[in-house]
Amino acid sequence: MWPKLSLVLVLFLFATNSALAQASGQKALITCWYNESGAYTGSDTAAPDARAGGPFKSGQGDYAWSYNIAAPNGQSCPKTKPAK
Repeated sequence: MWPKLSLVLVLFLFATNSALAQASGQKALITCWYNESGAYTGSDTAAPDARAGGPFKSGQGDYAWSYNIAAPNGQSCPKTKPAK
């Protein structure tokens, strides 16, 4: 029982800390996504090994290009793909 309770407690503390960091406006590395035409398609938390900058060719479709920025959330992403 204790290992399960410990895991739940750790996950709760992690989620609470992440939510507080975002609510307080702390900046984190965010990946902004763009399609082939350069239009913004969404954002998410950057991978742990990601570096700021870009744009980087990432794939195709809505995830054709990525651009990593330090920001409190995805609302800070440019709405069109920045030039290199």
